[in-house]
Amino acid sequence: MSGLGKNQQKMLLLLLGGLTLAINTSPSGSHKIIRAVVKDWKRINRLRPERSLKTLEENKYIIFKKKGQIFFPMLTAKGRRQAFLAGLQELSIPTPPVWDKRWRVVLFDIPEEERKIRNVLRQHLKRMHFFSLQESVFVHAYDCEKEIRRLSEYFGNGKYIRFMEANWIDNETELKIHFKLH
Repeated sequence: MSGLGKNQQKMLLLLLGGLTLAINTSPSGSHKIIRAVVKDWKRINRLRPERSLKTLEENKYIIFKKKGQIFFPMLTAKGRRQAFLAGLQELSIPTPPVWDKRWRVVLFDIPEEERKIRNVLRQHLKRMHFFSLQESVFVHAYDCEKEIRRLSEYFGNGKYIRFMEANWIDNETELKIHFKLH
């Protein structure tokens, strides 16, 4: 995220976590969100959160709303976008102890006029260690449907992005080397 430090990114994510908690209807989901927020807040609290909040306010990622005698930081639309993007930067594909011998294939056909989105999507897939079969076809060895849905949701181009699983790909040897499955 341009111009924001790790603490500021975490603060945006924490504020987004509060928003997510407010609209969440699942008790188990609420517990997960609360645990993550508490853990991150303890770390940030040691690192002078006032300065980070001031920078976020100056850059219009948050505004302060007064309720009674207390001011609460709230995400702006710009802040929500940046928080979601920060969350995408932390996306990773978990590696299970045993490979299920299935390949996950992501295909996309994003129009030329949305080239920037297409390029950023490619960058995210490469950062998550996908193997590029072609410019718009990427493969991963492990379950990643949830992560692909999040990317697709962020870029707003679900109609251009497809996900499938395959039992066999003709260059499987190269893929197994890439994913260290040999």
